[in-house]
Amino acid sequence: MPARLPEDFVDKPVVLTAHPLQRCGAFTMAAMAHVAHPREVDEALFRGVWQEMTTTLVKMAELPDAKEPGAFWLSLSYMLWPNSKMNTTNRKKLSYVERAEATKAWRTPPDPEEWPQAPCGLCARQACGFFGKVDVVLAASAEYRNTTVPGHDGLALCVGCLASFYALPHGCLVHRGRLSVVHSWDDDFLAASTYRQVEHTRKQAWGRPPALPPGGFEREQLVLEGIRRYRPRTTVSADVSLLVFTNSNKEQEFTEYQLSQSMTRWVRTVSLRPRWSASYAELERACTTRKVSGAARLARLLVAEPARLPYTIAAAVHGAVDGAKPARVPAVAVGLCELLSSYLTEVMRMPEQYLREIEQLGARAAELIIAQSLSLKKFTVAYRRTGDLRRWINSQSVAWLTADFAKKREPFIEPRQIKLLFEYGDQAWLYRNLFFTAVIAELHKRGYATDDEDAADARDTVESTQTEDGDEEE
Repeated sequence: MPARLPEDFVDKPVVLTAHPLQRCGAFTMAAMAHVAHPREVDEALFRGVWQEMTTTLVKMAELPDAKEPGAFWLSLSYMLWPNSKMNTTNRKKLSYVERAEATKAWRTPPDPEEWPQAPCGLCARQACGFFGKVDVVLAASAEYRNTTVPGHDGLALCVGCLASFYALPHGCLVHRGRLSVVHSWDDDFLAASTYRQVEHTRKQAWGRPPALPPGGFEREQLVLEGIRRYRPRTTVSADVSLLVFTNSNKEQEFTEYQLSQSMTRWVRTVSLRPRWSASYAELERACTTRKVSGAARLARLLVAEPARLPYTIAAAVHGAVDGAKPARVPAVAVGLCELLSSYLTEVMRMPEQYLREIEQLGARAAELIIAQSLSLKKFTVAYRRTGDLRRWINSQSVAWLTADFAKKREPFIEPRQIKLLFEYGDQAWLYRNLFFTAVIAELHKRGYATDDEDAADARDTVESTQTEDGDEEE
């Protein structure tokens, strides 16, 4: 570290930029300096954190290879800083002093007098040098290789932004050959998430295994856990992203999973409402498989495949029908229907008026099933194919006209509801999914009993209406 920094770096050595990984690294520096925000990192704290990071890597010079106990940072260097001075191919031939001096030289920026006359590519302050793959992890995707073309010196970075990239891995989860970090444009949430991870990573570097939730999809579960545990009366005011990456020479990856602000709000709301929380717990039980826990599977869906959650809720409803002893539509169907409706409204932003109309249609359909003593199987079979469902609805429209209890009441179905169910573009399947779930929930409210054949058929319905890519069969 230079003996002195230019005046514009003294008060605020680290500033936040539009680069998510730089932001995560900046908040990691703040956590390592035991302050709440990067703006509170002054020159003295900045130097202290830089020295701590350098000393940690220099200590790895004592080890001959990454297989030795305590070689956490040496092993990690191949994923983060390939071809750097601390992991050269002739490393075993070098003495401890040579390895240590090489690492120190790599991690010592030039004096300000030697800085190029170029602005930092991220914050526009004076750059301290040009940097590529050896120092900077992937910027946007695996296609961006962080290599420089002949005649180009690399990405211009100031000493503060460079330090942020060096600090980044101290705030990452290291698991299964990948690093992952949680990012958000909500600074308070990012600070809380980063501080917690810095503590875990420090323990992992000491040789303790990472504290991971059981059941698989650990990264995704940790993201949801962090969202739920964040200040109970505080809203996460921005999207939350899970960034998974490796900068290794053998393979490169940069994957971003983004949870919208509406998703984070829904996740927190579900955990705070006892009725919805109970329904979510039932959903977890329904999603459990031999290899993956229900909590893990749901976490994966919410983080990586949120559009599939409505299918999953419907499957849980039908599974509950099948598991009821004696055969009866169980109470959990009502809670799961409410959970689905809230998800479609709050996360998928479907108009609440349209959802209410489909739920009311489901209630009328359930009323007809009971009034006509119809087998539930006829409905579940019709639901499997869009054309069959439309014909079933047409027949029930006629039945509604002739039913004594329906006289002087609203029509069974109106043109707009037909369009929502069958002509509403990519969202029509969501309305059909809600319709089916609403029928099951209303049947429970009215005490409808099923026979064994009905129950098994209800379970099979969703399985036959889903394909591997999540689309319904026509």
